[in-house]
Amino acid sequence: MEHYLLILNKLKTSLEVFSSISLKEFSVESYENTESADFFFSLMDKNIGFQFEKGIEFFFKDVKKLSIAWGSHAIGNTSLLGGEAYFNSLPYAITTDWRNIIVGEKRKKSNAPYFDFCQKIKLFDRKDYSHTPSYGAFQIEPNDPNPRIWYWLDDDNKYPLTLKFEAYIEEMIRCKGAYNWQYFFIDLEAIDLNDAFFTQWIYGIPRETLKPMEEFLTVMPKIFLDFDITPYKVRYERIKDFVQKNSK
Repeated sequence: MEHYLLILNKLKTSLEVFSSISLKEFSVESYENTESADFFFSLMDKNIGFQFEKGIEFFFKDVKKLSIAWGSHAIGNTSLLGGEAYFNSLPYAITTDWRNIIVGEKRKKSNAPYFDFCQKIKLFDRKDYSHTPSYGAFQIEPNDPNPRIWYWLDDDNKYPLTLKFEAYIEEMIRCKGAYNWQYFFIDLEAIDLNDAFFTQWIYGIPRETLKPMEEFLTVMPKIFLDFDITPYKVRYERIKDFVQKNSK
């Protein structure tokens, strides 16, 4: 239990020590006791018919809700120069039907398979302060205790990630929740450009990702002097190459 709480406390401290950072919000809410957490999780498990992988439940039983928001006032005012994470409680995230939020009205009426697919999408991490609403989301499949994670920006831009949940948390903390960090972990191998349904309704080519990734690469080392940008540059080049080869 102390593991995640200690890490999050270190994250808060790391944001507070930089004079260029304005910490708008940082709060962690826990369950009152173990019995309370077990009760809500038992209801969730009954609803979905299986238990999640232990690492997922470990985090969400420790951290019922998480709210982080920060901005930088030293370099300028763009959508990237800040970060955010708002984690719903897992039972709430899983038992809620999010389709009215993530599916546009036209698509509700014009594509039933897409609307059905979106029933599997469960939002656990959202951004409220950013210009474009975006979400970290599970894709729930029967008896899959460690589901695929998506970066779901809006009804037109959504990408499967290479990260499983524990790696998602680790990267979120490493990047301090900076806007658009998820772009660096798009699962290019999962983007099937020969699948008409998914090309039209789900994946697409992530050409829109390059600019925010470039901003991330430029700005993060200026705000956080100890931030190692090298692995993110490598991922950026791979995605850039994919975009250039597949753009029409």
